[in-house]
Amino acid sequence: MPLKSRIASLWRNVVHRDRVDRDLDDEVRTVYSLLVQEKMKRGLDQAQARRAATLELGRIESVEEHVRSVRTGAFLDVLMQDVRYGARSLRRTPGFALAAIATLALGIGANTTIFTLLDAVLFKPLPVPAARDLVALYENAPDGVPDATGGTGRFLRFSYPRYERLQRALG
Repeated sequence: MPLKSRIASLWRNVVHRDRVDRDLDDEVRTVYSLLVQEKMKRGLDQAQARRAATLELGRIESVEEHVRSVRTGAFLDVLMQDVRYGARSLRRTPGFALAAIATLALGIGANTTIFTLLDAVLFKPLPVPAARDLVALYENAPDGVPDATGGTGRFLRFSYPRYERLQRALG
């Protein structure tokens, strides 16, 4: 189905929902009555013809519900039903609603704070010229001396005073 047709169908199904539902009801009932008339022409009485038509098509309500569930924009109906149900549930239990809102607020606030901190410390480049040219200097650690991570590894970080002493000695 082309995009223009889908958008038009979505608009019709959402904005003119009552008219679309009436048209659907009229169409299904017309098909059902035509099928009943056809069965009666084949020799069945009215009750048998209705039963045969119902067995062939299904109940009118279930056919309409199936058509509604597959038409364009059906997800909006389901979404709105879920939102209304959730709002009713929260209105009936205000204590739970308050606890849920407080939990969400704390969680969102904590995540925002953590991300802001990580963004400032890790993700943004340093506010210095040529930040990509900065280096970290390390030296071999003597045995038993804690390294830069706190363990007894292989490397020690240079301190700035140590760097100045090394520069004076080499310079």
